[in-house]
Amino acid sequence: MSAAQAHADIEAEHGLLGAILVNNVAYHRVAGFVRQEHFANAVHGRIYAAIGKVIREGAPADPVTVNHALGDEPLLVPIGGTAVYLGKLAKAAVTVINAEHYAKLIVEDWQRRVLFDIGKHISDKAIAGAPLGEIMPPALAALRELGDGTGLNQLDPDAGARLIEALDINTWSALDLPPEPKLLGDLLTPTSRVFLVGRTGLGKTLLLQGACAGMARGTGFCHWISERPSRWLVIDGEMPTVLTKQRSEDVIRRGGPIPPGNLTVYSLDRAEEFERMFPGLGMLAPLNTEDGQRFIMRHLLIAAIARPNFIAYDIRALPALAPMLARSLFGLPLLTWTVRNEADRARAAKHADAMIFDGIEL
Repeated sequence: MSAAQAHADIEAEHGLLGAILVNNVAYHRVAGFVRQEHFANAVHGRIYAAIGKVIREGAPADPVTVNHALGDEPLLVPIGGTAVYLGKLAKAAVTVINAEHYAKLIVEDWQRRVLFDIGKHISDKAIAGAPLGEIMPPALAALRELGDGTGLNQLDPDAGARLIEALDINTWSALDLPPEPKLLGDLLTPTSRVFLVGRTGLGKTLLLQGACAGMARGTGFCHWISERPSRWLVIDGEMPTVLTKQRSEDVIRRGGPIPPGNLTVYSLDRAEEFERMFPGLGMLAPLNTEDGQRFIMRHLLIAAIARPNFIAYDIRALPALAPMLARSLFGLPLLTWTVRNEADRARAAKHADAMIFDGIEL
């Protein structure tokens, strides 16, 4: 076994990929420093790349969706195929907490393999009697790049040219990207920015509930078509339980059943009841208080479990760390309500992606 082959922790790769397939939060924790080429097993690298592609397209990355994105891997056919292998990876999953540790092990092993390649390059060139000017500069550059974590192999004379080609504007224009999923016709996609404006009592909340229900079902709303069902999370701090129940019944009566988990509502009015049902959950305080922020922070993983397509947040509580993390970690657009004056509008413009207005003219 060569030194390069020795520095390959396949069990760590199994554990990390399994953790991501079981809970995509693990991907968001490591995506900033783990790349496809870091995996010693090339198939694992392609699986990791497929997971990232699925997540960037707004879908959950699990054995089913990744299998669909990846297709049959020739090297996996003899052991049952891609679907069977992904299932085995899911069973090998480590916890989300340990995922980052395993990811660092994988990157460190990759760095050792690169160091081995650098040493072999120096040795081969020296034995061949190459000039020092041909040996030292690329080796030193490769070591610097390795320390920076960029992964650019300066020992490859074509690496610079390939990098320029990859960054060229013509390459960008030729990218074959999948179209953004239409959650609600041309009105809403996962990256939409929408303004909802109306007077008090006009029915903004009812309109949004109807639209969310249609998108959760995948049936669309009014003349807008939904290409697929999507998930929505509502954190409500105003409506009484009776009114929330009535409106929920009305939404289901008008449009039919909603797939479980696609439209979820957490209500401040039932906070005590939820806390009794789920000890340790805690109680939601007003969102513009420290206790309210701590509650949202503690249960931020709701976003990973419910997989909503945006989060609506009280303008009075912004800026706040919890929604900003949901925005950055999970890529969730932040909608804020209710903007009633110029100060609110300035705050919303600075901290949110879209605003719900009441009693203000644009």
